[in-house]
Amino acid sequence: MIKLASFTLVTETAIEPSFLYLSDMTNFGDWFPEVIRIVEQEPGDIGLGKIWLEDVKVPGKGIQPVAVTVVDYRPTQFFATEGNLDGIQPRMEIQLSQAPSGRTKIEWTFYSRNTRWTLRLLAPLLRSVMGKRARKGQRNLLAKLATLS
Repeated sequence: MIKLASFTLVTETAIEPSFLYLSDMTNFGDWFPEVIRIVEQEPGDIGLGKIWLEDVKVPGKGIQPVAVTVVDYRPTQFFATEGNLDGIQPRMEIQLSQAPSGRTKIEWTFYSRNTRWTLRLLAPLLRSVMGKRARKGQRNLLAKLATLS
C-alpha cells in the first residue's frame, strides 16, 4: 500500500460517540472535502461487509462513483474501508484511542492499494491533493465532533 495522506487529532468528545459518528459513513461527506454524496447500499447495522455508495470528486476525472466496503471493524477502536475506485483503489483507516483527561485521539490514514508503477508515478500529485483535503477534513472533523460533546 502507498500512504497518500494522514492526520491525528485530539478531541474533547468521548471515544464512543466519536467512533459512532466516524463509522457511520453517511457522515463522511459532512466533514471530508469533495465527497459529493454517500448513502448506504442497504439499510442495516455498521460492521464488516457494510457497503456505502459514494460520489467523490476526482481530479481530472470529475465526479466518480465508488462502492466503499467495511473491511475491518473493532467497535470504539478501529474502522477501515476499501473502495473500488479504479487506479487508486483507496483504503481509509481510522484508529481511536483514549487520550489523557478523557479525551479521544483519532488517527486517520488514506492509502492506495494500487502498487503499480503508474500510481507510484502519480503518487506525489495524489499526496498533494489528498494532503490538502486531509488538512481541511481534520479541521472540519474537529468542529463536527465538538458539537457532539
